Amino acid sequence: MTEYDNIELRSEKVRNIIGRVPPELATGGTVYIAFLLFVLFIAAAIIPYPENIRTGIIVTYKDRQHIQAEAYIPYRFINRIEDGTDIIVEMEGFTAQRYGYNSGVIEAVEDSLISRNGTNYFRAYLTLKVPFKYDVKWNMQGVATITISDKSILQYMLGK
Repeated sequence: MTEYDNIELRSEKVRNIIGRVPPELATGGTVYIAFLLFVLFIAAAIIPYPENIRTGIIVTYKDRQHIQAEAYIPYRFINRIEDGTDIIVEMEGFTAQRYGYNSGVIEAVEDSLISRNGTNYFRAYLTLKVPFKYDVKWNMQGVATITISDKSILQYMLGK
């Protein structure tokens, strides 16, 4: 029985073929992975990744030419919001899918601290562009989206 335990099942040619990695496969796989990483790098450099803040607003003044509103923005964004920043607004009861978004601008930022329910805010005064497709009422509420950064994914990863 001991004579049959050490039998070679494959010839030397077969063992050479099995033991050797084809160079085309190794080179091709490396090139494929390098190309894929290059494409991902280019996509990360080109594709924008905007950073937005969504906050509630309330209409405080309305006449034929002007609509003004206030927004309470979390205080952690105090250094990122500036006068003149563009906003888009969706008013309560008038969905953006049906009526579209309205635009506006931040006119002034108050840096005083306002505390509500354990969270700190600051007040921003907004001017909304007229005309609206519907009648805006005094004290009407809505949601404003403020874009504070429009950098690419790569710019976020690399920092400044």
